[in-house]
Amino acid sequence: MKRNSPLIYIALFLATIFCIPKSSAIPYVGFDAQTRAVSLRGLNAHVFSKRAAALHVYTGHVLNEDFSIETGFHSAKSSKGGASLKMKGIHGMLIYNLPLNVEKTVSLLGGAGLAHIRNHARHPAYRLDLSRCVPKVLAGAEYHFVPELAIRFAFVWESSKSLSKKPERFNNTYALSTGLRYQF
Repeated sequence: MKRNSPLIYIALFLATIFCIPKSSAIPYVGFDAQTRAVSLRGLNAHVFSKRAAALHVYTGHVLNEDFSIETGFHSAKSSKGGASLKMKGIHGMLIYNLPLNVEKTVSLLGGAGLAHIRNHARHPAYRLDLSRCVPKVLAGAEYHFVPELAIRFAFVWESSKSLSKKPERFNNTYALSTGLRYQF
């Protein structure tokens, strides 16, 4: 069951998206370049890089002026000497949109949801593979060039502290992201 749990989350989320009446929801897609930061605690933790560049792709539906629902995937890899760290994850979130002006070109974003993350730490002396479903929070802003196209800036937090295998554990993951979102 553990290996299939990400597939269950994806299937449930996609079923929710496709069950939304098409007349009331507006689909969108987006991609971000991210800088993800996580640190490993325990044996030989100092040999791992704490930051990694990541690609984040997502899709969602605008439900109304205030709320949207989205799912996404990120992948990051860093290496330092003989040690490498890979971070992958999928997520589902509810996003709140707060327009700051009448034209609705600038808005603040806040979101919360769940992420299934998988972190792999490799070192010549050992390897650590951990995965778990964790809470995820997003805070950011969007600027709409036109109603369909926006640039998004966001700060993301994922609670990675539950990823542990004594004596090693991952600390919380933080990400800064910038990218484009296209609304159909």
